[in-house]
Amino acid sequence: MLKKIIPIVVLLLTFSGLASANYFFDTGDHKWTNPSNWVYNSGLPDATIGATFNGWNGSPEVCNIESGDNAVCSDLVSANTNGFTTTLNVKGTGTLTATNVVIAQFDDATTATINVMDNAVVNVAATLVVGQGGTGTLHMTGGTVTANDIYVTMWFEGAVGHIQLDGGVLVAKNNFWMGIDGQVSSADISGGTLKVPYALGSTIEAYIAAGKITANGLNGLSNFVEATDGATYWTFQAVPEPITMSLLGLGGLFLRRKK
Repeated sequence: MLKKIIPIVVLLLTFSGLASANYFFDTGDHKWTNPSNWVYNSGLPDATIGATFNGWNGSPEVCNIESGDNAVCSDLVSANTNGFTTTLNVKGTGTLTATNVVIAQFDDATTATINVMDNAVVNVAATLVVGQGGTGTLHMTGGTVTANDIYVTMWFEGAVGHIQLDGGVLVAKNNFWMGIDGQVSSADISGGTLKVPYALGSTIEAYIAAGKITANGLNGLSNFVEATDGATYWTFQAVPEPITMSLLGLGGLFLRRKK
């Protein structure tokens, strides 16, 4: 079923990798690094070849990037088949480097999750989209995810995107944007840190005030602690224990708990 595209003023993502992509076809070990799990182009995805998850070998589909794995691809597109469910786990000291990442590309019935944990690292050179058409989730319990631009829902009416930040650090180097009417975008911060450019501090505060970003499931700026150097970046965390706040203050950062 065709879906209504919501007109928004953002840079159009062009996934040239769709024409030069490897498609995950799990042979049973769930490993990204097993060349036998990829079809269409020979071998593993690389900086010029995308990685696409279509559920060709059944749904739900699971792929793991583990300690010692250094996964690379151009565009990563997860769950762009109607009714398909996929999960990508990046764990241990595993790394993923991509140009663009889309979590749940098309159709309301599509569900996709990327879990980042331990000391894993995900680097997205351009854009990370959480819920472009279906239901997409980025769940972090550890590690670091860095992207130039982060969009929580994008393009299609009915898209659902959620970021669950229970640990680790999520970094938007240029922009952090959350969906408009017709889309459901949300984020919850518990044990992790959201880091954005200094100029976006007031934007994140507005999302918090609107209830789009919560702390431990609670609404309101009073549940957050903000830290900034006053020039380059702004970080957001859920209100920590008093001893943690004291230690942060000793680090020379300007801390504010919203009243």
